[in-house]
Amino acid sequence: MSEETASVPVPTAVPDGADLERAVSQVRAIVDLLDANGVSRLRLRWGALDLELERTPEAGARRPAAASTVNEAPAEMASTAVPVRAPLVGVFYRSRAPENRPFVEVGQRVEAGQQVAVVEAMKMFNPITTAVAGTVMDIPAGNGEIVEFDQVLVMVQP
Repeated sequence: MSEETASVPVPTAVPDGADLERAVSQVRAIVDLLDANGVSRLRLRWGALDLELERTPEAGARRPAAASTVNEAPAEMASTAVPVRAPLVGVFYRSRAPENRPFVEVGQRVEAGQQVAVVEAMKMFNPITTAVAGTVMDIPAGNGEIVEFDQVLVMVQP
């Protein structure tokens, strides 16, 4: 595996929902280009998006190594808190509109089926609900950030 590092210029604006699919396609093309040239690691900063890709030494496969938009639940909550995960790729919003109050806050009690956020994808606002009743322990996703499929958005302690 090569230890070379490559820099790839990208646009400075984070894509909106309409451009998200094209942006994902562009990222895939960059990764394919890196694979073809034996580059083992890439860090991409694109507006609010901070993405790091690293090829695994075992199989040479690519995987996301770390990114501000792909996060895991804190270890102390992992055994008991229930993550509310993104069902699709899109932009995470804590409220329906900027002037509205957030759906939930840390420390707030929620009921099963209660809406806790929305994810915008292709100009459609998809409600995000919790499957369990409990207390909101953390909201690791940032308001207005692009989130990935299965990313932890909210942690609820039953």
